[in-house]
Amino acid sequence: MTDETFRAAVDRILRPLVRAMIGRGLAYPQLAELLKPLFIEQALRHFGLPGRRMTDSRISVLTGLQRRDIRSLREASEAPRAAERGHGPIPRRSSPAASGSAWRWRVRWCATRPPS
Repeated sequence: MTDETFRAAVDRILRPLVRAMIGRGLAYPQLAELLKPLFIEQALRHFGLPGRRMTDSRISVLTGLQRRDIRSLREASEAPRAAERGHGPIPRRSSPAASGSAWRWRVRWCATRPPS
């Protein structure tokens, strides 16, 4: 099958789906978010290299998705499985949250410390 024939087939499949999505109020950005996990799933399932772990970089090359999107979607899909085993991912604190926490701690420490 040539690229042109394949694209024509994809067009025939997607045309009625797109019409239905528009009719249901599903806009393109929402469709893109729906497709991301599907692209990752199919890359993992069908395009892995034997004996090698599938990295986010390889998935990115195969799918065209950004590595940060791949990482967040893979972490999100791991969280339910980890919860079933009785543990989950360690929550990360953002820099602003860590800075705010450190600042509040310092204010409390300075307020309770006797002047020298």
